[in-house]
Formats: sequence, C-alpha cells, structure tokens
Amino acid sequence: MSSTLRLLALIAVAYALTGWLALHFAVPPGYAAPIFPPAGIALGAAIIYGPRVFPAVVLGSVAVQAFAAWQTGHQPFSHWAPLAIAFFVGLQALWGAWLAQRLVGFPNALDTPASVLRLIAVVAPLGCLPAASMAIPLLLQAGFVPPGDGLFNWWNWWVGDTLGAVIALPLMFVLLGQPREDWRERKFGVGLPMALAILLVASALLQVRNWEAQRIEAQFERDSAHLSSLIRKRLDAQIDMTLAVQHFMAVATDIDRQKFRDFVSPWLQRYPGTQNFGWSPLVREETRQGFERAVRGQHGDDYRILDRDTSGRTFPAALAAEYLPITF
Repeated sequence: MSSTLRLLALIAVAYALTGWLALHFAVPPGYAAPIFPPAGIALGAAIIYGPRVFPAVVLGSVAVQAFAAWQTGHQPFSHWAPLAIAFFVGLQALWGAWLAQRLVGFPNALDTPASVLRLIAVVAPLGCLPAASMAIPLLLQAGFVPPGDGLFNWWNWWVGDTLGAVIALPLMFVLLGQPREDWRERKFGVGLPMALAILLVASALLQVRNWEAQRIEAQFERDSAHLSSLIRKRLDAQIDMTLAVQHFMAVATDIDRQKFRDFVSPWLQRYPGTQNFGWSPLVREETRQGFERAVRGQHGDDYRILDRDTSGRTFPAALAAEYLPITF
C-alpha cells in the first residue's frame, strides 16, 4: 500500500472512530454531538495535506452518519441524505482549509498570538458552517430530525464542530504539522495538556448526558403515571355508566327509544368522549321473528336484525344460533 493510501486510510479510520465515540455524548433530542473532534481532524488534515484528503473525510463521515442514523432509530442507508451529508462534510473540510490559507497561511508554525487567534476564533467557527447548514435541512426532509428540533440540532451541530475543531486542531498540528521541526518540540507541551483536556471534557459531557437521561426518564415516569391515573379514572367511569344502564334495563318497565335516550343523555354530556350507549339483548334463532315483530310494533318501522360487511353496508343477518341486535 502506498504512503498516500495509508494516509487516507488513517484519516478515514480516525474520523470514523472519534465520530463514533463523540455521538455517544449526544444529548436527546439532539442528532449531533455537543463536541465533535472529527471536524477538527478533517480540517487539520485538509490544511496539512490539501484536497487529496477529501475522499478519506467523506468515507469516514459515511461511517459516522450510518451510526448516527442507527442511533436515532433509522435504517442507516434507507435514504440518500446520510451520503449527501458525508459529501458536505468533505466540502466543509476543503472550505475550512481554504479559509486557513487565506487568513493564516500554511505551512505555518502558529507561533504568534495573531495567527493562533485567527485560526481558533475565525477559521474554526466560519469553517464549520457548511455541514450543519446543508445537513439539517436534508435530515428534516428525510425525517431523521423532528420538525420542531431543526434549529436546536443546527446549533448543536455547528457548536459541536467548532469546539471539536478548536480541540482537535492543535493535536493534528502536533502530530502531523509541517514543518516537523517546528512542531516536534511541542509534542508534550501542547499535546499532553490537550489530551488531558479532552478527557476531562468528555467526562463532564458524559455526566451531563447521564443527568439529562435521568431527568427525561423521571419526567416520562411522572407523565405516564399521571396519564395512567386519568385513564384508570375514565375506565372506572365507563364501568359505572355501563352498570347504571344495566340496572336501568333490569328494573324499568315499558322502555322505548325516548326513555332510553333520556336516561343515557346526561352521561354522554358529562363524558363527551363516549360515543354512544347501546342495548343489545340476547336473541336466539327460534325467537328471532317474534323479536323483530315486537320491535317493529314499538318503533313503527321496518325493523330487522342486520349484519354489516367490511365496507360498512348493512343487510339482513344470516341464520345463526344467537344474535345481539342493537335495540336502543
């Protein structure tokens, strides 16, 4: 394998691995991580090695997008959006490298406050705008991000990429910066403190994520307990209404449509979610004709026991041993 292919493979693996780790710190309902070091890896690689790192960044981003889709409950490649986002991530790295060349100039030892300030305060935030700005609309359209969470996820994505660039860029220059003699002596003076800082920030983010998960779980338990209590009370009321109708039919005499309506109407007004009350006596086949004649005599219409097909059309019920016709 040539040195170029080894370099591209190393960048792709580093991007994918750090991206996979970073997404573990995403706080719901966020799709993006609050700190995303792969953005700094991609930007640093593009600054140091130029446009040839574009395919490595895209490949690493494809892996990260697949994991992010799976983490949010979607099939990784059920939509073309993750592949398009990976392409935008590669373009962002090239855009950031172009900004760095224009505003800072490379190769550069970054040994003056002005050059460091321009890189961290200008290139990093401006260089991280394209991916979030182009990706979030696609994710909204594809359904990977709920419509109401678009702005939150855009902000989280951009801030995560920016902070990731601020953290990862110094390490990229310490490990791979050119000329090497300008960076070799900073390996411990810059690299070790930055590595420790990343570990501390990661620990803090993990704790925040756990707290947020616990808060959401507690809120869900409170809401579900309240909802179950309301459902239980409503079901108890439904049982009471049904028992009341049962006793009314058992003790009342000479019941007709109007009396039944007068009795159940207050229940329907008190609980508007209740659709109807019906009384269905048990009618056996041998008493069917007599039952139909009796109801026709009470109602004054052509009453028959009916059945209904799947399209909703009614027709005289076929012969059966028993029927439960809706009478009132």
